[in-house]
Amino acid sequence: MRKTVESGMLRGRPFGGVMMLTKDDLRNYAETVKCDDRYTIARIGNLLIVNVYLPCCGTEDRMNICKDVLLEIQYWLQYFNWCHCVIAGGSDPVADLIASFIDECSLVRCDKLVQSDKQFTYFNKTLNQHSYIDYALVSSGAVSGSATCGSLLRDFVIMDPAINFSDHLPISVSVACTLKATGTSRKAASFTTPRQYFPRWDLSAFYYFTGDNFGSLIKELDVLTSSNNCDVEELDKIYERTVAVLVAGENLYIPRCSKNYFKFWWTKELTALKQATINSDRLWEAAGKPRSGQIFDNRQKSRLVYRKRIRECERSSSFTYTNELHEALLKKNGPAFWKCWRANFEPVSKCVEVESSVDPDVIVQKFASHFSSAYSPNNAEKAKMLRSEYERLQANYAGFPLTDDHVIDTELISNAVSGLHTGKAADVAGLTAENLIYRHPSLCVVLCKLFQLIMCTGSVPSGFRYSYIVPIPKLKDCRVKSLFCDDFRGIAISPIMSKVFEHCLLNRFDKYFTSCDAQFGFKKGSGCRDAIYTVRNIAVM
Repeated sequence: MRKTVESGMLRGRPFGGVMMLTKDDLRNYAETVKCDDRYTIARIGNLLIVNVYLPCCGTEDRMNICKDVLLEIQYWLQYFNWCHCVIAGGSDPVADLIASFIDECSLVRCDKLVQSDKQFTYFNKTLNQHSYIDYALVSSGAVSGSATCGSLLRDFVIMDPAINFSDHLPISVSVACTLKATGTSRKAASFTTPRQYFPRWDLSAFYYFTGDNFGSLIKELDVLTSSNNCDVEELDKIYERTVAVLVAGENLYIPRCSKNYFKFWWTKELTALKQATINSDRLWEAAGKPRSGQIFDNRQKSRLVYRKRIRECERSSSFTYTNELHEALLKKNGPAFWKCWRANFEPVSKCVEVESSVDPDVIVQKFASHFSSAYSPNNAEKAKMLRSEYERLQANYAGFPLTDDHVIDTELISNAVSGLHTGKAADVAGLTAENLIYRHPSLCVVLCKLFQLIMCTGSVPSGFRYSYIVPIPKLKDCRVKSLFCDDFRGIAISPIMSKVFEHCLLNRFDKYFTSCDAQFGFKKGSGCRDAIYTVRNIAVM
């Protein structure tokens, strides 16, 4: 494919290419043998799977391409001669060449073994053509009998799904093999990536639920704040009860849907077209799936109209992204511009293999060891000495007296909550900014009294100490190289209530939190450009 595109001006369209997808629970048994433009080879246990796309009529130098592809595949079949083989692919057959290849490699067509009545795999209504262009081959040595399924081949089906806009019909081959782990993990990977569901915060039931349950908690807090008698255990209980109310309200009243479940561009017209397509397809199946006649024409017409309208609506939705990018560029809002750009134009590649391991338990242990060492001191003696010095200074520290300007009130908490960014990851307790934004106003009263107790006692709840680290790949594309733990940076997800408390402290005590002018990182309004500018000025002087 790359040679075809890079050879010069592209006329027509290049060949379709091949792809092979492997389930996650088979990753530890699978081995990628060869990936080429026109074929891919993978080994799963004692089974060698080959996916081929041979050139069609009219392709330049077609015969030589077919010879090269088949010779390379034959080499790999001989290299893995202890494996059974399954080859799937399609082309307008170069009959003599492919027949010779089948005989030399001792292969058998699956449709000859399983199906009594042969079905076409290619239909083109416009050209009025049909053929057996797609097929699958298996090792003849693994077949017991010439007319029945053998020890390797279990089933072969030419599928005709309702959602298929191609002229080619997909083929399904079921085979049996002996699995043997090929990875370096200590156990076979038998996991699947869980489907992510996101809450929809457009219901008012959560609002009233939190209001009803925070009333009794406020009365208990009034007693504690009036007596100024509170210890760490009391703080933990208050924090845990507050979290429990927010989590219970979300579980009871907030529905969860997949990320792309609701399509903002979907219309009633598309719903009607979808139903018409389903009805025409069911009628076509009930009639015995004819390939000509009025019923078949109605089915094809409904499918084409439905497909055309979906494409038009999806295409029109892209103008929304274009307008957002245009407005962000006009306002010179860099973060908003690149956030919208990455969300809509940059593909996201998920990393599932770290340091030659795909077992999630092993990967987690490697990350834990890596980040633990990153947080450990370089010199234990020096760290111990600094801690002793800090404890000595803290024992004699008095600080400035607290005044009314330092008091944390409900208005400050409400402003801090409204300034939280939505759409972020949940903390360890499962809370997000949305839990605090769509709550009843009584939550601000609860947090106000809780933060006042924290200021009086000089202690924080134990829940403030718990966070988790999310490893983010430093590379934009995780498929360009083998990744190690050093190729990830850790992002700590802190409790959302501790963030609100930090915002309140920054607002009330910001004049005490000063830093050196030579520090440019981790400061609002400064960064690498300021450091580079300073260095250049010093170098010139």
